[in-house]
Amino acid sequence: MSNSQITETISATPGVALVERVMTVFDNETERLVTEYPLDSFDLKDFKHQFAVTDDDDPLMYNVYPVAPKDGGFVSKYLNGEVVFDFDKNAYFIECYDAG
Repeated sequence: MSNSQITETISATPGVALVERVMTVFDNETERLVTEYPLDSFDLKDFKHQFAVTDDDDPLMYNVYPVAPKDGGFVSKYLNGEVVFDFDKNAYFIECYDAG
């Protein structure tokens, strides 16, 4: 079973919420939401490794995770289209919300 199948199986499990994964962008000066980019896919195992998340902390990564400059290339692989990161101007986060 592939990782995407595992994620879909988890998402389809009764009692487990279906979630939409996005990268949000906030202006560093005003702290206002600038935009959000939906993730085209989400490999739970890879994201947990990249963001150093343990099963004890957040097994399904429902919390909000800041995207650091070292994470930009990794996250870009999951976005539709090219995003130019400007960490001096903006703050980036991996978030999720109920898609049901």
